[in-house]
Amino acid sequence: MPSTSDLLEQWRRAGVIDDATAARIREYEQSRGHRTVEAPGIVEGAVYLAAAVIAVGILVLLATNWEHLASPVRILVPAVAAIAALVGGQMLVASPHPGLGRGGQAAWLLGAALVAATAAVSASEAGAGPEWASVAAAAAALPAAIVLWLASRSHLQVIGVAASCGLAGLATSAVISEHVSERYGPLSFGAVLVVAGAIAVAAIETGALIPRTTARVLAAAGLVLGALYTGVGPGPAWPEATAFIVCAALALLSVRRGVFLYMAGAVAAGFIGVATIILRHVDNTTAAALALIATGLALLAGIVLLERLRPWRR
Repeated sequence: MPSTSDLLEQWRRAGVIDDATAARIREYEQSRGHRTVEAPGIVEGAVYLAAAVIAVGILVLLATNWEHLASPVRILVPAVAAIAALVGGQMLVASPHPGLGRGGQAAWLLGAALVAATAAVSASEAGAGPEWASVAAAAAALPAAIVLWLASRSHLQVIGVAASCGLAGLATSAVISEHVSERYGPLSFGAVLVVAGAIAVAAIETGALIPRTTARVLAAAGLVLGALYTGVGPGPAWPEATAFIVCAALALLSVRRGVFLYMAGAVAAGFIGVATIILRHVDNTTAAALALIATGLALLAGIVLLERLRPWRR
């Protein structure tokens, strides 16, 4: 039996319903706890196995013969593989079989990764340094991932967009470390993740970015990881406040939207902020441990006081 998502996708492509209607139906079914996704079968497993075998074969081919390949061939190998993955994925996604459709989504994700690899190899063969090769990869991966998400709005393509944002953060960090200062490398990586996470949350809560569950997990993870890197690097101390800003924003959003996942992210960001400040600015280990304990006790006392006063009721 086709899943709800597969049926909605078929109806949307046929013009029976529009994107907004499909999103509302999907949210309604998810709120009722419906999970009618067809279990993976032999056909779907064979698709994943074939994709894995092809990917490993390409890697072995490149690793074994890289030094003996001409520059154009080095670029053509990942480029041809990317085209094959994208075209093959399109054929599978268009199939009415749900398992093949999910296999096509995996092929698209592999295709986006190969597009990034092609861009990186092209930049490297043109004489660019490793940092600029990573910039080329991110510049190719992010648009490709967004286009594939627009074509399907599936969980795997949301993961692809998130991975591309992470690659963009790494590329930014590499450029800053190489051409500005290594001290600002972690800070720039964390800043990119925080900005990407904030944009993603805004898109999620306005209904523009779906599926919401996967997108919320990745957006919250990006914000928390970004808050970590902005505070723990060897750069200036003021970015430590990022963790507390993320904590307050996620906590407020969790209360207003009723999403526990955001509260979990707020707790993680708050812990990162407190631990970073204490461990970076208190040299004595014993004093740092006592400060952490005292901060934890103060937080518990504050929670008890707020629970008794309940100022939000006013």
